[in-house]
Amino acid sequence: MNSEFEISGVTLKTKSDLAKDPSKISDVVGLENLKDKVIAIKKAIAEKSKEIALPKGLLFAGLPGCGKTFFGKIFTKEIGYNFMYVPSSELVSGFQGAGKNKMKKIFKWARSLGTCVIFFDEVDAIGKDRNQFEDSGSVLQQFLTEMDGQENNNGLIVIAATNVLDQLDKAFIRSGRFDSIFNFDAPNLKQRTEAFKTYNLPGRIDYRVIAEITEGRSFADIV
Repeated sequence: MNSEFEISGVTLKTKSDLAKDPSKISDVVGLENLKDKVIAIKKAIAEKSKEIALPKGLLFAGLPGCGKTFFGKIFTKEIGYNFMYVPSSELVSGFQGAGKNKMKKIFKWARSLGTCVIFFDEVDAIGKDRNQFEDSGSVLQQFLTEMDGQENNNGLIVIAATNVLDQLDKAFIRSGRFDSIFNFDAPNLKQRTEAFKTYNLPGRIDYRVIAEITEGRSFADIV
């Protein structure tokens, strides 16, 4: 890694790294609208279409363990981009101004890669409503500045994941920054049944029965 871009907590998986991962979009249970979005984006990239604007940002909202990070990687692999994982809590710790500088470096690093998805996990750490919570310094403002300076189809897509959508600052989710919001809910009976089938257990297993007794569990709990 270029020492210029060594940022505490931030990890990069290149296109070749992602290609080694056997996971694919067909492994994802549910989320059909998001799968359709991936297919449309992948097609637009392959055809170098200017008619379909690639998203500047996508917002993933839902309970912990429901697949937001997993899908972020699948999404990135499918469209052939590099994947940068950012634990947002790392941006609000340390000396005053350090978080703002880290944010600048993250976007500079991502742009230097040519094509990249930046995945901000638990983005509420920097994006909470400033009228209800203590402001996390200038980190949020720097994030908004970076998003506003970004153009569609420039090889950079931001995905922000949160467990508390209702607590995000209105400026954060303002139209023009995030093209779509996708909800990740706990899997329903059908989805849990399909998830258990991926185990391919020996013998005669009634996966539906197992799914029925795991109601309310997340994908992380059952897979």
